Amino acid sequence: MSLSYNLELRNFPDDVDDTPRLYTLSELPKWYQDSPHIQTGYRPVSNSYQSCVHSLSYLHNETVNIYTHFLPAVMLALALPTLQLQISRIYHDAPWMDRFMLTLTPMAALFTLSLSTTYHTLMNHSAPVSSSCLLLDYTGILVLILASFVSGIYAGFYNHPFHQQLYWSMIVALIAVSCLLVLHPRLQGPKYRAHRTTAFILTALSGFAPVVNGVMLFGWSQAFHEKGVKWWFAEGVWYGLGATFFSTRWPERRGCGRRSMLLKRGWD
Repeated sequence: MSLSYNLELRNFPDDVDDTPRLYTLSELPKWYQDSPHIQTGYRPVSNSYQSCVHSLSYLHNETVNIYTHFLPAVMLALALPTLQLQISRIYHDAPWMDRFMLTLTPMAALFTLSLSTTYHTLMNHSAPVSSSCLLLDYTGILVLILASFVSGIYAGFYNHPFHQQLYWSMIVALIAVSCLLVLHPRLQGPKYRAHRTTAFILTALSGFAPVVNGVMLFGWSQAFHEKGVKWWFAEGVWYGLGATFFSTRWPERRGCGRRSMLLKRGWD
């Protein structure tokens, strides 16, 4: 009886600790070392999906990244059915494509946030899993950019099929090039960080081409008040701010991130 009890204790899995020790940057394997400005708060390499998910229950330097993606994803998942019902009720006579375009960007955002949550949760699993999830994270970002362009061009150039097809072709081509630059196995790692950032920025900045065309076609007043140009500008500002913070590693590079678990960011 005693021998059986001891064997059961010995074989009980202990890979998930309630309060695991967090690691410093110098203790991590090279593939897991990301920002030199964040020195502490790293989860150990787990090789366990269960341990990665368990890390949702304690504070570490990916906690903010995880929950700022996870909570909006949950809210979107809960809101999308209601949104779809309201669109179908209010615009029941509208073509199906119109109704689809109204939900395209929220659906893409849910997809993107879900993939980002997955990456930040599983990035300490192992080198292969972290690398695969990072590629999924990049894919989600590109899908969101594509969806926002497609729906914006559809609404902005409504009843102008030539302009719609022209700019849809443009963004699909740019997304394809960005996919090559961002997802190619030889272009991974911190060495090519600037290339990935540039690909995202240039793809997003291409949105000014249809905006300028829209202003020339409809005039400034109609383009701004009826065609959503003001929202394109707002979206461009947010994309630009995000890319600037990412590429400059501000504010963690100022030194305040050396002992902080709240400043680590994604896209790496």
